[in-house]
Amino acid sequence: MAINFLLLSDPRSGTMMLTDAIDELPCVKFYNIYASNPDNPRGHHLNWRSFQNSEEMGITHYGTTMHRVGDGWFKQLSHLSPEKFWEEMNERNEFQICLHRENLLRCFLSHKVGVLLRSYQVQQERKVDPGPARLPIQELMEFVGNTQLLQEKIDSFFPGRMNVSYEELDTAWDVTIKKIQNYLRLPFTNIQPVTIKQEKRPLKEAIENYDEIHSYLTNRGLDSWLN
Repeated sequence: MAINFLLLSDPRSGTMMLTDAIDELPCVKFYNIYASNPDNPRGHHLNWRSFQNSEEMGITHYGTTMHRVGDGWFKQLSHLSPEKFWEEMNERNEFQICLHRENLLRCFLSHKVGVLLRSYQVQQERKVDPGPARLPIQELMEFVGNTQLLQEKIDSFFPGRMNVSYEELDTAWDVTIKKIQNYLRLPFTNIQPVTIKQEKRPLKEAIENYDEIHSYLTNRGLDSWLN
């Protein structure tokens, strides 16, 4: 019997790094529920159910991927209430992996640079130098607050999930991917990332108002994000 699993993630937390690598396995098939059709959310939802209920030769794992979303997403793209949606996600997926980023400053920077470049592609080296990005402190802390609020919701709906950080994928890929394959009951295969890390600059070079950010975070005990 095929295994259904959910890969739930914060934006800019290694979603494509992990899914593109696992997708190299011939026994896995993915459906990205975040890329739903805004003109027909009910039809998209039924397509996803059909995907989960399908039987395809050689496919032993059906993975659903989506970024964490707020209530506004459901009003636009889903015919279900947030509570009903998350309950179904929990019921229909035997295994859940939650991707997050420990360094929320780096996460926010990555998001802002993507907005500046109008691109979040990770399949090739960045060809355009975005220059240093200015990070408004209020916007940064709103981003942090929203991320933490969503984390609390995920805690309540998926208490038995596996947590994986972007930092683990980035610095200890071989160990982490082995743990993930073991958790999902996948045959162990020496798969490697097929994506390329985009933001490699020291924070002082990447953030225009670095001194301001440094002072603000240090005064609030969040200076670990400055590493």
